[in-house]
Amino acid sequence: MIRFAAVLCFAGLLSSAHAAAVDRDKTNTVSADTSATTIHSEDAAPWSSSATSAALPEAPDALFAPPAAGAAMGYGQATRSVSTRPLSALAIAVKIGAEGVGFDVATPLARRINLRGGASFFSYTHQFTEDGIGINPDIQFRKAAAYVDFYPFAGSFRISPGYVFYNGNHANASAMVPGGQTFTLNDTTYTSSTVDPVHGSAEVTFGKKEAPSLTIGWGNMIPHNGKHFSVPFEIGFEYIGAPKFTYNLAGTACYQLVCDNVATDPMTQANIKAEQDELNSDLYDLRFYPIATIGLSYKF
Repeated sequence: MIRFAAVLCFAGLLSSAHAAAVDRDKTNTVSADTSATTIHSEDAAPWSSSATSAALPEAPDALFAPPAAGAAMGYGQATRSVSTRPLSALAIAVKIGAEGVGFDVATPLARRINLRGGASFFSYTHQFTEDGIGINPDIQFRKAAAYVDFYPFAGSFRISPGYVFYNGNHANASAMVPGGQTFTLNDTTYTSSTVDPVHGSAEVTFGKKEAPSLTIGWGNMIPHNGKHFSVPFEIGFEYIGAPKFTYNLAGTACYQLVCDNVATDPMTQANIKAEQDELNSDLYDLRFYPIATIGLSYKF
């Protein structure tokens, strides 16, 4: 009888210890989120021999809070999602470069692809003297083009094939040699007539009206980090074809005491053509016309 009472007493002690252990387990922290979100168990269902499953612990309110609130409460970093649906955003940039000042407009086609179009403008006049001939040029740069900006590494670096659908770059110049002054054509020295001074014009056309282009650059006009401003930069070239220089002179020039009309004298015309060919040779490398721009962009 004493042994039986001792066994009952020992069993009661084991049952009490087991219940205390269960109570401790109910208050332990259960880790259920790999993104540093901690779930605390507070009111677990009581143990029962007939229970087939345990009740799930309740999650803290921060799990269901907006990203900014979750970050403020210490449950991970707040992130901002930016849509990359086609035509879902618009950005405008002002730029400056080798072809003057201009602007670009861009919109996304996909997460790593933007469609961009733009134009640039530049005018320049400056009188100077070359080989004794006074030249007064009027240089006009006008261009409109479209590009596809591809970001292969999902960063700021881009590759941009494009097409120039309007190349209006050209230069016109007037030429004048005051009477009695000397000038040089193809290393031959002439004297401009005082009665009919030498005068004329020159023109440079910068290749074809349309041309393909290829550039590389850094900076995305449609930022994916929620920002509005960016600083796009690019370098590359347009294949415009060889520029063409033409030179036309009129008036009377004297060579070794013989004066002739420069428009009809064969020797003078040959020297004019030699000068023209030399300059066209110098301009030949500009068939790959350089592009270099930097700008400031704003995404709406």
